[in-house]
Amino acid sequence: MALSPTNPDLLVRDFLRHNRWSQWRARTAETAFSALALLVFAGFALWVGDSLWTRLLAPGTPWARPLPAALVGVATAFAIVARARSRGQGLARVHASDWLAAMPLPAGARRNARARLVGSDAALWLLGVWLTLAWAWLRADQSAPVLVVALALGSLGGSAIAWLMPGAPSEPAAERIQRRERASAVAIAAGTQGLRLLGAALEPAAARLPRSAPWVAFAFLLFPQSTPLIAVPGLVLLFTALTLSLDLIGHWHVRYLADQAWLDAQPLLPRHLFRAYLPYLTRRTLVLSLIFGACLHVLGAPLLFALALTVMLAAAVADAVLCGFATRRAPGRFPMLLILHGVIVVATTQVLPPALPLVWLGCALTAWRQGNR
Repeated sequence: MALSPTNPDLLVRDFLRHNRWSQWRARTAETAFSALALLVFAGFALWVGDSLWTRLLAPGTPWARPLPAALVGVATAFAIVARARSRGQGLARVHASDWLAAMPLPAGARRNARARLVGSDAALWLLGVWLTLAWAWLRADQSAPVLVVALALGSLGGSAIAWLMPGAPSEPAAERIQRRERASAVAIAAGTQGLRLLGAALEPAAARLPRSAPWVAFAFLLFPQSTPLIAVPGLVLLFTALTLSLDLIGHWHVRYLADQAWLDAQPLLPRHLFRAYLPYLTRRTLVLSLIFGACLHVLGAPLLFALALTVMLAAAVADAVLCGFATRRAPGRFPMLLILHGVIVVATTQVLPPALPLVWLGCALTAWRQGNR
């Protein structure tokens, strides 16, 4: 393994990568199975979106003309540069308070390390964009060369700018304290005691809404041009309920891991801490699922179909929470377990839909037993 002994931050990155590879080799069977599940999930996603490439890259689309295509390329470059800038600022905030911050290291060395890390991240994004473009070019019936070239050059230019950008400067301690993210005030009902205080302290949906607002705005791109104006509020509310459900899972998982870390010294059974969040998670999940189903029905979906999707959304949130509980000692496995359960559920839906409740129950029970070990 090639190390970077001249820069402590790069040396830490190399050792973390080496440790990750060692863990994967130590669990060869689990790693192979997780990789196979990831490949199956990626293959299914490519199969579902296979028909989109022809529509997106068709020569007759408005964005395939020279000027709009150039604007799309510039927007791609801008998005990569903006992400690289955000990544550099995030690393600067982390470096300002990590364990290396207490050592007499030159500020320039850490800044150069941030530039290297951001550049490597941009190179990976460039590789991903070009692989996606190559796949789309092969799968589309007819592709607009101007659009493909604009996207390729835009991603290349954005990655080059991100690679050449200097590292984000370190923030002074006073400024870092002022910019520290503050938790939203939570109104906890009188009489709430014990571990239930942890569940009651989850941020309300109104406080989490700004974090999910960009995803709701992105959903506007999915609306067809023929969407009637009267249906837009219902679609916005539908996507808001969906994104808030996803945000609820992420927010709970972060809080659960943090609470578990400082309660590890206590003789506390894992299920007792987990149950402290269940009443609040259940109430919010039901509300969001019902809003999601009601919007579907109002927008024209049959009642039975809307009820089925409502139940599926609630079941998906419940399974994700159980996956977080199952991987409480190894949080890095959380995404892989989610993908594995998703592949199992999707495959069951395609092959034997009546067995879907039993398969979901089996996944839930397995995650519950794994979390209680």
